[in-house]
Amino acid sequence: MPTELDIRQENLVYTARFAKPVFDLWGKGGQIIQPLYEALSPFGVTLGNIVLHGNVANSAEPVITIWLRGNSTVKFAFDRIDFAINGFTQDFFEMLPQLFGASTGWIKNQLPKFKFGSHSIGYGCHASVKNSTVKEILDRLQPNTLRTAGVSLGAGSIF
Repeated sequence: MPTELDIRQENLVYTARFAKPVFDLWGKGGQIIQPLYEALSPFGVTLGNIVLHGNVANSAEPVITIWLRGNSTVKFAFDRIDFAINGFTQDFFEMLPQLFGASTGWIKNQLPKFKFGSHSIGYGCHASVKNSTVKEILDRLQPNTLRTAGVSLGAGSIF
């Protein structure tokens, strides 16, 4: 019988680092805000969802944060764009490629020589296993326990 998870909370983080900082957009808020607004308005973003940060610690800090539904964000900085997607539905998850494309495609229109340097994606969730206990599942993943430390509730694993 396959193990089925009951997901309580999940998040996806994606960072697209630029090959070079986009200094040509420095001081050109309208050339950043307008295309981001137009790209993200199909995802429910209004002008009130866009936050400008004036006092940042350094030039690599995000200067624009766009709040999406579900307590999710898109953050633009001059060296990257960060996505933190929280509590998404299946429909929203299936729209992520369009969200990512819309959020980054405008940069190439502004700067034709623009290139990405790297991409990193992470996924995390808090879940329980249906028809099982935490100890039963963790014992299958890591059967060795510390017997001298008291009663074990199971040992976790990160993969």
